[in-house]
Amino acid sequence: TMPAGAVTLEAEFDVIDVPVAYGIDNDYGYGGKIVGAEGSNCAVRVSVTGYVIDTISVDGKRLDGVRGLTSYTTTTAPKRSIFATFTYTVNFNTPANGSLTVSRESETIESGSIVYAGEVLKITVTPNSGYAFNAAASVFSGLTRDGTTNNYTVTAGRETPPSVTAVFRAITSADTTTPVTPTPPEEPTTVSDSDEGTWEQEDGAWKYIVDGEAATGWIQDDGTWYYLAPDGIMETGWVKDEGAWYYLAPSGAMKTGWVKDKGAWYYLAPNGAMKTGWVKDKNTWYYLNASGKMLTGAQKIGNSIYTFRSNGAWVT
Repeated sequence: TMPAGAVTLEAEFDVIDVPVAYGIDNDYGYGGKIVGAEGSNCAVRVSVTGYVIDTISVDGKRLDGVRGLTSYTTTTAPKRSIFATFTYTVNFNTPANGSLTVSRESETIESGSIVYAGEVLKITVTPNSGYAFNAAASVFSGLTRDGTTNNYTVTAGRETPPSVTAVFRAITSADTTTPVTPTPPEEPTTVSDSDEGTWEQEDGAWKYIVDGEAATGWIQDDGTWYYLAPDGIMETGWVKDEGAWYYLAPSGAMKTGWVKDKGAWYYLAPNGAMKTGWVKDKNTWYYLNASGKMLTGAQKIGNSIYTFRSNGAWVT
């Protein structure tokens, strides 16, 4: 039967004394080890270059002021347990003939800063005038690059604490050779003056009607180019015609010059065709990859390393 009111119970417990495992001298494979002897203090030591102490707990109590140290000796002998964890530091050089900066989110960090596996670091290399980033001689260890961006993720691994060694080299005559100016392609074929028509909207789609029939392909109306699908519907966005890509605004108007789409910049020739490779615009050279995207940062093109600013401009 359940009691009618609250009931107070009293109990006694005995403390089970479990001694710490003394005589420890083990490398745990996580960057450090604990060394101790029965009845004496214990030493926590880093055993792999590039690691530091992260936490130490003695008899269940976490110690303050130990993060970032490479060794620590307890002030009293542990009675029951001692536990230590280790973490990385990221180390990078101060290169000659250029600069190297490492940032985490919006914070610029110094060499020797503590980092954790999975964190993303942004690494920026900037050569001095007359020099270029030497990707072949530079070393990025313990880091995984995110595609072609400047973002690198700290990877886990006992033997690979993250480190960066950036190297710059003098620009040679081979590097400064002016890229060949691309030959502009032909313009789309226009309809003749006698084919002037009118725009009509059908089920939300626009068509260009000439002599009662919907026109197809390229048409020019009031100086603006449009592209009409085989069913006569006006296209928008990216369109491929005879091997070339074109970009059409939401109004259907063909775009030229620089266009930004989904975070990437593209360059469209005066005839609207998307360019790839070297492009010169207002006395500045840019490089567009095979998909037309503008490149930034240090890039290997052919047998040479070229550096491009964040706006895509080639650093000569």
